Amino acid sequence: MTYLGHGRLRKVALASALILAPALALGVFAAHGSAPGASVLRVLAERALGQLSRAPASTVPGALRFTITAALLLAAGACVAKPGERGRASVVLSMCLLSLGATDMPLPALWLVVAALLSPKQVAPLSVTDLRRAGRASES
Repeated sequence: MTYLGHGRLRKVALASALILAPALALGVFAAHGSAPGASVLRVLAERALGQLSRAPASTVPGALRFTITAALLLAAGACVAKPGERGRASVVLSMCLLSLGATDMPLPALWLVVAALLSPKQVAPLSVTDLRRAGRASES
């Protein structure tokens, strides 16, 4: 969420709300897919999110498990769809989020390393003493 909000608190909160609200609605919708008389859409949502979910079914309540899975999928889609200068990093971050459902743990770690390597390098701001030294060096 910090990536989507550019590190600003207000934008991070807005991105979180825009991701978590539909994810919660989808999670609650899919949680009732195994109930008798459930509609076809609920059954399809429950089975799709059940297959994509990483958590075992008995450890986490169904609605919470499906909400987390839907939030990861929506966040991955938002990373790819996000306009801006970080095109390659967006794809890598979305792949990292999507690979969380994989059974092998090194895959998400690999995507995080690739994202760190693709991220733009930030230069530390110069202090006043550094500026004075640079000015003295240019005068001599």
